Amino acid sequence: MAYDNEEWVVPARDNLGQSVRAFFRVPPLMDKAIEMLVNSKVFPYLTKADFYRHAAFRMLGVCHRLEPAFPKHFVSALQAMLEIVREDEMRTQMETVFNALAGRIEAHLQRGDAGEAVRVAALTKSRLAHIEDSAWKRRFTARFKRQFTPLLQSQGQSQVQGQGQSQRERKLTFEPAQLALPPASDEED
Repeated sequence: MAYDNEEWVVPARDNLGQSVRAFFRVPPLMDKAIEMLVNSKVFPYLTKADFYRHAAFRMLGVCHRLEPAFPKHFVSALQAMLEIVREDEMRTQMETVFNALAGRIEAHLQRGDAGEAVRVAALTKSRLAHIEDSAWKRRFTARFKRQFTPLLQSQGQSQVQGQGQSQRERKLTFEPAQLALPPASDEED
């Protein structure tokens, strides 16, 4: 079973980049159990601190539901802040992936290896198709299409042009201008 990071991972910092260090003691057996759980990689915890933050967040909600007199605004504000931080993290990760992908493809194109550039783009497209549907997948897919569809479409044109030719001759049918990557757009769909 796959666990959704959005439900399990609580960032260590707020949307302003601030955090407070928390110290507490636990029995050795509890520490060992948590360490085994984290090391199992079954849950999306990278460290024991990830586990403790998630547990504290969940228990805040439980305690506030059990005692209706406690002010609810703390939990609501925390949930809103977590959404902002997750949104920022996903945007940063998406930028990192697109910059790396564009850099890799551009390097292949500059070396004259258009076939490898197309292969990398097609592989990324294929892997993207297997990701579970979410708002971020839709945004990522839309940006991928805007940025890399011309490159992938050129693959089909080159295959038609290259029928009956050797693999080396087929590589030469790609025109670098035809394969140039369009500029990245910050616009979200």
